Amino acid sequence: GRVVLRVEVDRQGRPIRIAIAQSSGHGVLDDAAHRTIATWTFRPATRGGQPVAGEAVVPVVFRLN
Repeated sequence: GRVVLRVEVDRQGRPIRIAIAQSSGHGVLDDAAHRTIATWTFRPATRGGQPVAGEAVVPVVFRLN
């Protein structure tokens, strides 16, 4: 399954809002992707050499092994 998340990131690189841009069609996968991304720290965007809040689109792909 594949979930695409839209993540708003604060100046410190912490996700402050996570929304599903494209669902996998399976709630359990969507929820797992959301929980995982919520623990990440991003490298924030910069403007004039200073970190600024920004937004990222993050695809999460699940595979069975």
